[in-house]
Amino acid sequence: MFLELSRAFFKRLGLHTVADIGWVEFARHFPLMSRIPLVLKLQGYRYVVYVHEMALCYFVFYPDYEKTEKEIMLKLSPSVFIDIGAYVGYYTILAHELGADKIISVEPDVRTFRILERVIDVNKLDNITVINRAVWDRNDITLKLHLSSHAGHSSVFASNLKERDTHSTIEIKTVTLEEICQKMKLDKVDLIKIDVEGAEFNVLQGAVEVINKFRPLIIVEIKNINTSSVLNFLKSMRYNFLGPFSYGENYLCIPEERYPSLHSKLK
Repeated sequence: MFLELSRAFFKRLGLHTVADIGWVEFARHFPLMSRIPLVLKLQGYRYVVYVHEMALCYFVFYPDYEKTEKEIMLKLSPSVFIDIGAYVGYYTILAHELGADKIISVEPDVRTFRILERVIDVNKLDNITVINRAVWDRNDITLKLHLSSHAGHSSVFASNLKERDTHSTIEIKTVTLEEICQKMKLDKVDLIKIDVEGAEFNVLQGAVEVINKFRPLIIVEIKNINTSSVLNFLKSMRYNFLGPFSYGENYLCIPEERYPSLHSKLK
């Protein structure tokens, strides 16, 4: 039996109380509490999470989470969408809500991947493929993923974790975006979202053929240390940019041949 709760409940409780690592540590001392399943409503969809997982997905309760990016998604309404660094599926579910025909969601952190699988299962979403890999510039190598205790901060680069984060690691296999598109037999890609905590340049290096063939729009979070290398790479692929948006790190990258028409549409 699930306990069904709404965003309003947690807003009253205090989002930071839910998100704080202390909540997770508290739940771990009470095994029975850790096993309580909650059904959380978001965008008309149901997420099944357990108490100890709340800190991994607290951002979904913020109504203004990446508001500009959400508005861009609403205007673009992609038919084929690839979500790289999907976490618990915020953009995956948004794309489904907007009527996407095919969605591929890739998430390396097994903890958030389980939550992503559950939301797809409980809502019976049959047009979403989930992949538990790290997107990289080479296939089938093994990387160490440094697990963060905060939502969406796990990274293959330990330097990207904050000092108060936990520093446990897991091993994860890699896959390139080119390999994903070949195996899925995609004949087009409308939009790619990349949020990979410092690995964005590696992801793009493994996507050259995809970019040249499909000329997709790209929403990418670029960590400040990588800004020049990522933007210069995309410029070499004949892309222009809008942004940065949320947190000063997110950009919308548009093929230069489509920039004039899309720029006016997105104003």
